[in-house]
Amino acid sequence: GEWRPVRARRVSLDVQLRQRHREGARGQLPVRRRDGVASGAERDLLSPGAPSQPPSRQVVDLYAGIGYFTLPYLVHAGAAHVHACEWDEDALAALSRNVAANGVERRCTVHAGDNVQAAATLAGVAHRVNLGLIPSSEAGWPVAVAVLLPEGGTLHVHACVGAGASEEDAWGRALLARLEALAAGMGRRGWAARLLHLERVKSYAP
Repeated sequence: GEWRPVRARRVSLDVQLRQRHREGARGQLPVRRRDGVASGAERDLLSPGAPSQPPSRQVVDLYAGIGYFTLPYLVHAGAAHVHACEWDEDALAALSRNVAANGVERRCTVHAGDNVQAAATLAGVAHRVNLGLIPSSEAGWPVAVAVLLPEGGTLHVHACVGAGASEEDAWGRALLARLEALAAGMGRRGWAARLLHLERVKSYAP
């Protein structure tokens, strides 16, 4: 038959995870149909004026790297404090330099090592958790749920999924169900996950 390239798309999703409201927590998924560069997603994420994106006070960045998300949170989004988790030694060195170069050392704590270990000291502190690892950050989802505030917060999840709309929708629904199950398993029963925004960052094809 006809050969067709396999396509995938990098997406970022903002998910609110908190105590379920009586009117229900699931709603329509707003989608930006834009194949832009990654900075496009960060502008939407960090815009204080966007209705679904209030400024976050305490942020946990579980895959900080050299500060690709950590620094915009601190420099542009006005985060009060960012806990940046990273285990690669070269990335840690670059992250420390970048934080210093931007003059935000007092508002950033770097946690070196496995973020699972860091979660033990960060439980219940985060208004927002950043999960910027691709192709999947699923290994960090339990940590992300654990570090959210007792009343809940927002997760920013990156992933590579199939390029079709049905594949995006199925993946998003599976994400919501998984996060709710994780919350329930931690004793946070009645918590509901709601997709606030999906950003189509870029496409991939062979």
